Amino acid sequence: MTRREPPFGGVENVFACPMAIRNLLDALFPLYGLPYAQAAAELEMAAAAATVLARFFRRAER
Repeated sequence: MTRREPPFGGVENVFACPMAIRNLLDALFPLYGLPYAQAAAELEMAAAAATVLARFFRRAER
């Protein structure tokens, strides 16, 4: 049986989460992942929109 090389030139999976951390995340945030990513993205987009509108009205005022 030959030993298989890990992907990406021998680099192990950097994003592999130890089970204790995964269990802690499951306890704190039962649905961490996509729902929280979507909420975070919507907050970022709202902040960007507010910034653009503020700049627009500042320039329009001049």
